[in-house]
Amino acid sequence: MFCVGGGESGHYTWKYGGGGGGGYTTTKKGVMVTAGTSYTISIGAGGAGQAANGTYSTGGNEGGTTSAFNVTAKGGTKCEVATGYLGGYAGYQIPGGDGGSGGGGGRKEGDSDGKYADSGAGGTDGGNGGGTCFGRGQGTTTREFGEANGRLYATGGDGSGLGTTPATKAANTGDGGDGGHENTASGAGSSGIVIIRNKR
Repeated sequence: MFCVGGGESGHYTWKYGGGGGGGYTTTKKGVMVTAGTSYTISIGAGGAGQAANGTYSTGGNEGGTTSAFNVTAKGGTKCEVATGYLGGYAGYQIPGGDGGSGGGGGRKEGDSDGKYADSGAGGTDGGNGGGTCFGRGQGTTTREFGEANGRLYATGGDGSGLGTTPATKAANTGDGGDGGHENTASGAGSSGIVIIRNKR
């Protein structure tokens, strides 16, 4: 069983909003099911983008939790250090969100494959224009079933100010939304997914 939570939306601020965190991922092997029994599968929704309203947010709209067969994966969430930086960056630079992979702070790209900049794993990705306002990843791969050649999910969104408008994220990837700024709304996060491998 491989579950991906919904991606967090990008953060809006009038200048350099951070990208949303990708959904967290969970892999569990050896899940037993019973023939003839109904099971509920819930796919976490991506966080809705934030409107361009000339103010600032304390983070994006968080992604929903994905669950199936008692296996869960949380959605991307607000950066845990965000409130500690709003005093210095209020309305200017908002941190990237936490999640499977960390969202980029203002003017920086998001991370992928579970990375986050404050571990050094993400290099310059996931940082911001000043300070340490980046999103943190889960620290383990977000590839399908945790396998090196598996499809990549849950990429963090890019911070705004990179010269592009927020991209539309493909459904069922758990990717975080891109940040918004000035007259540009932030991007929505992507919905999550459940993938089942049936070994016979």
